[in-house]
Amino acid sequence: MAGDEGTERILKKTSFNDMLESGYFYRIHNRLGNMMHSHDFYEYMVILEGRFSHTAGGKTEVLAQGSFFLLRPSVKHMLTQIEQGNIRIISVGFTEEESNKFIEIYGSILKQFLFSPVPRDSIMLSPERLKDIKKNFDEMSLLDEESKTINLKIITDRLMHTILKHELREREQYSNENIFLKNVLAKMVSRENICEGMPALLRIANMSHGNLCRLMKRETGMTPVGYITRMRMEYASNLLIHTDESILEISLAVGYDSLSHFIGVFHKTFGATPKKYRTEKRKEFLQISVPRVNAPDQAIDSYQHAGSTD
Repeated sequence: MAGDEGTERILKKTSFNDMLESGYFYRIHNRLGNMMHSHDFYEYMVILEGRFSHTAGGKTEVLAQGSFFLLRPSVKHMLTQIEQGNIRIISVGFTEEESNKFIEIYGSILKQFLFSPVPRDSIMLSPERLKDIKKNFDEMSLLDEESKTINLKIITDRLMHTILKHELREREQYSNENIFLKNVLAKMVSRENICEGMPALLRIANMSHGNLCRLMKRETGMTPVGYITRMRMEYASNLLIHTDESILEISLAVGYDSLSHFIGVFHKTFGATPKKYRTEKRKEFLQISVPRVNAPDQAIDSYQHAGSTD
């Protein structure tokens, strides 16, 4: 398609010929070509001035002053200015050989970042770090080639260290959030909370629906609504097997005022109506001599023992 020449057909690949003998090169951009392109080397960019939309590997994010991102070789990307005004962007390229040196220093965490199949989100640099980088590049033109190389290695090393610290913070945050969510979901396992559903989950978590949804999607692969539905259906199945409560009582106990809606959701989950499910499962349980209980709380205990909140 002729109209796509600026993005898809024109794939600019800068070669190692542009690099310094040390394995590094840098540029300071005051304007953009707005072309989708890729490189055969690692590249990072630091936004000193301006606001941009950055598309890389199918992902798009907005970048502003202080944004820093790194791309591995062959990733197609495009930077587009989204606000009028002056722009200033530093880009630094370095070879795979140089990247391996940093991996030797900073280990597997940096390696995972560099070799991530999906481009990682940008990192916002501190004002102090940004000021330091700007000062270094302002002075770069006054240096000889050897000094430039040393300067680029120092700057790049500091940014690799920034990536490492950022990744460690992210992992600690994810670990803390994982523990937090497990505690929240454990508190949901009561007859009252299962019946109440989403309001109970939001109250226990004490966070917005949007934030809870993002957290649960990341940690469990499910939305809050999907998770609650699964909890209700698993608790209903335990009540059907382990108690003599009627199907209507069980429907109400798991938060469904409409019996027909409950039967429909249950059938979709287990492939059988509650009545048929109870009959078949009790036959199975009788064959292995598992006693039935009458207390709903014991059904909750059975539900917990089954590990349905893991």
